[in-house]
Amino acid sequence: MLAAVNQNGQVLGKASKICKANRNIVIAAVKQNWMALEYASEDLKNDREIVLAAIKQNGMALEHVSEALQSDPEAFDMIVMAAVKLDGWALQFVSKNLLYYPDVVLAAVEQDGYALCFASEALQSDREVVLAAVKEYGLALQFASKALQNDSSIVLAAVKQNGMALEYASGALKSNSLIALTAVEQDNKALSFASPELINGGLKAHVQDTLAAFNTPFRVFLGTFLCAAAPRDQKSTGLQKLNSLNHNSDHLRLIAEFSGVQMGPRIALIRAVAHMFL
Repeated sequence: MLAAVNQNGQVLGKASKICKANRNIVIAAVKQNWMALEYASEDLKNDREIVLAAIKQNGMALEHVSEALQSDPEAFDMIVMAAVKLDGWALQFVSKNLLYYPDVVLAAVEQDGYALCFASEALQSDREVVLAAVKEYGLALQFASKALQNDSSIVLAAVKQNGMALEYASGALKSNSLIALTAVEQDNKALSFASPELINGGLKAHVQDTLAAFNTPFRVFLGTFLCAAAPRDQKSTGLQKLNSLNHNSDHLRLIAEFSGVQMGPRIALIRAVAHMFL
C-alpha cells in the first residue's frame, strides 16, 4: 500500500481501516495528494504533521481538520491562518468559534473577498473586514451588513473594484452621484442600478454637459460615434453597435481621436448613457 499511495495518494480511499490508521501510509498519501487527508482515520486527522502536509498544498484541506486541532493555540497560525491565507474560501471550514476572530476573517477576505459570505454576522458588520473584502472583490458588498451597505466609503471602494456592486448599495447611495458615476465608469452596465431620480436628473445632465463640449446635437454625435465604431460590413441596430464597442478597442481609439475625447471614464459614460437614448 505504501508504494501505491506514493504513486497516487487518493488510493488511500480504497484502503482498509488498518491502512487508514497507519501513520506512515497516511503521511505518504497526503504528501502525494492533499485530498487523501479525507480518508485518514479520525486520530490521524488530529496529527499536526499530517495536516500541515495537506494544508501546505491547498488551504481547502481545512475541511478535514478536526475542531480540536484548529483550536489548538500552538497549531493555530500554522494550520488555520495558513489555510485561509492560501485560499480565502477555506473560511467555510473554520470551526464556528474561530469565525469571530477578526484576524482569521481578515486574512481570508484579503485573499478572496467573496469569503465574507462565510464570516459571522458580527464581522460582516466590521468596517475593517468589509473594506478589505470589497477592495478585493467589489461584489462582496452583498454580504455586508445593511449599515455598511449605507457607508459611502465602503460602497465607493466596492464600485471602484466592480461597478456592478452598486446593486447592493443602499437606496440612498444609489442616488449618490459620485458613487453612481464611479460605478458606471468601471462598468457601464451598472447604470441600471442607479436610482431613477439620478438617472433622469443629475446623471443625464452630467453626461449631456460632457457632450456639449462637442458643439453638435447629441443624435448627430451618437450616430457618428456608433456608426464609426461598428465594422462596415456589420448590419446591426444602434444598440448592437453600442454593445460592440466593448470588444473593439481600436475603433474606440479612432473615435476618441475623432471626437477629442480621452480614452477612459468619459468614453464609458457616453457609452452607458447612450443606452437611455436608443
